[in-house]
Amino acid sequence: MKPLSQQLKQALAALACADAGEMLSRREMDQVLGSGGAVKPAGREGRREVAMGLGSLLHGRVIRYALGVCQRLDADLCVLAADTDAAYRQLDPYRAEWQRAGINCRTEAVAGPRDVRAFFERHHHVLFAVSGGDDPLHAAFAARRGGKPPVPLVLVDDGPAAETPPAQFRYAPD
Repeated sequence: MKPLSQQLKQALAALACADAGEMLSRREMDQVLGSGGAVKPAGREGRREVAMGLGSLLHGRVIRYALGVCQRLDADLCVLAADTDAAYRQLDPYRAEWQRAGINCRTEAVAGPRDVRAFFERHHHVLFAVSGGDDPLHAAFAARRGGKPPVPLVLVDDGPAAETPPAQFRYAPD
């Protein structure tokens, strides 16, 4: 009778793990199952990332969108900027927010489209890119001629023009 009860316990634990794993991140699954950290991910190396382009000005909506997506997807953030020192200064007000969410944020210097292409060739774990429109990342995607881009680009606009759709999306009156 004892082996049967142990098998039932194992089966129920596996079922709980499978159900939790379908909808929850690794951290949430550990909390639900109460493993207390017994099951740890292999490490942060090779973890999925979201790339964010950073120009001379950091728009609040862009960084908040990127951090929110990273938290939902359980991914890290890689900031691509021409000047990494200036990027650190611009990102500093958001440091507590990404640390609280458990997001690892790093910066990488990219001077132009060639560096952006090289970045995506080296980093295959990037899910997609986020841009505010005035950064090296957006410039590299805009300058791309033909072919499929390495990752999808999400363009987050912070200006008043964001409320009116572009001309190609407006409906013409009959």
